[in-house]
Amino acid sequence: MVTCRSLRGDNDLCHCTAYRTLPAPPAASRNNPKWDHRRVSKPDTVRFRYNQAILVAAIIAFVGALPLANARDYLLPVLLVPLAVAVWAWRAGTDADARELRIRALVGQRRIEWDQVLELTTDQRGRAVARLDDGRQVTLPAVRGADLPQLVAATGQPLPDAPAHTPDQ
Repeated sequence: MVTCRSLRGDNDLCHCTAYRTLPAPPAASRNNPKWDHRRVSKPDTVRFRYNQAILVAAIIAFVGALPLANARDYLLPVLLVPLAVAVWAWRAGTDADARELRIRALVGQRRIEWDQVLELTTDQRGRAVARLDDGRQVTLPAVRGADLPQLVAATGQPLPDAPAHTPDQ
């Protein structure tokens, strides 16, 4: 928890650094209405991203495409391909916290409230899939089946106990 001070008298969001603890106000100012003594906490967000080796490969491809792009003017758009791959590798993935699931792509993002998620499962390739209450299935980028316990833990809810494995007789 972090104490946040706002020098404005309204109840808007305060404009302070929310990641460090601010010193307590002097005793004479504790009753001052210009101080905001609310507690601010950073939500615990779990981030899943693709391997950063993709970003390194895109940078190498960009440098390798420079001579080709400089040979003729009409070949300049060739540089956009490794640039797009680099941005995708840096940005794409899945973020999860107690409120929502956020799926990030190259240029956009989609927010899914946990109330809309009926089930988290895996597909045939081992990728995590969220089944929604409207019948759609959403593949979660950069989340593997082995990451599902960490994803569920981000919701703040306890994991259900695994059923006891009994050998068939």
